[in-house]
Amino acid sequence: MSISKATWQKLFSLAIQFKQQAPWEWMFDSDIFGVKNPETGVTCYCTIMGNAGEMFGMGIYVGTEGLDTLLELVSGEEIDELTAGFSQKCLMLAFENKEDLLEPEESLLRELKLSFKGKLAIPSFRDYAPGLFPWIIETEEQAENMIYAIEQAMVIAQKCQENPDFLLNAEEDDDDLFMVYVQDANDPSKWEVTWEVPEDFEAPSKEIEANEIYLRSNLDRIPTKANVNWLVDVFYYFEPVQDKEGERPYFPYMLLVLDAESSLIVGHEVFKYGNFETELQKALVKICRDNKCRPQTIMVGTELSMEYMQHFEKYLGAKLEFDEDLGDFFEELKGDLFSDKEDFE
Repeated sequence: MSISKATWQKLFSLAIQFKQQAPWEWMFDSDIFGVKNPETGVTCYCTIMGNAGEMFGMGIYVGTEGLDTLLELVSGEEIDELTAGFSQKCLMLAFENKEDLLEPEESLLRELKLSFKGKLAIPSFRDYAPGLFPWIIETEEQAENMIYAIEQAMVIAQKCQENPDFLLNAEEDDDDLFMVYVQDANDPSKWEVTWEVPEDFEAPSKEIEANEIYLRSNLDRIPTKANVNWLVDVFYYFEPVQDKEGERPYFPYMLLVLDAESSLIVGHEVFKYGNFETELQKALVKICRDNKCRPQTIMVGTELSMEYMQHFEKYLGAKLEFDEDLGDFFEELKGDLFSDKEDFE
């Protein structure tokens, strides 16, 4: 369901109040707190951005799936620049310049007859999801999560200004506990502090319906060659694609296959969003046909590549091996390839 005009007006009003409060002056992006949506019972884990003076706003990570991506970002671990944004799952309130707005955001401002002056002054409400380009929120549920989160974030920020230890649990020394603000069941005007351990989130496996008849009929006639070993990587292509004007762009999956001995590319394929799992097997068959052989060994360097390729191991007749160092090799290679993407394409 699309977002009503009244809901948009409320969101912009809250965003203006939030910016006036400027909680980033005393809060950090490592200060994580939860706000439970009383309508759905889903906890939104929030962080205030702006203390570094670069980007101002608030990240709202929905549920434990969102929390996992937030904890990865604030863990301090080195994150690859090419893939950092592809796994993030959150709603984001940020303040942008006019030239950084998306076309739907510009249209919304015209419809609501809103204008903002100054640097980093325009509220932006975007959805970040794996494989998709950051885009303006589109549903009432997303807007509702943002409204509850922003409203209570301002209350929590005020309490943190008055008491810098507000987000610390004096009674428990447990890193798994998070402060969650919950609406009083008997009085909706009141909210109270609870300390909760988030439910475990188990990411769905990369299930692929491998077409055994198709694979065997096409691959059994292609010989396996000894000493032919392939390096395989499955990843998000860094350049967003928009199939139709006005639609949300996406980051396509890409398959890259190299000869292990020469490091030359023996095949690659770019897949449309939502079509990857069914097309991957066709791409593998095509690469085998083009090279007139099946490999003896397939080596991968990431868990994502392993998850996908294990579905085809028995049909390719190849031994599947994992080498963590190979992941670093591919990241360096992709950096070189994509620095001049026209030559690659």
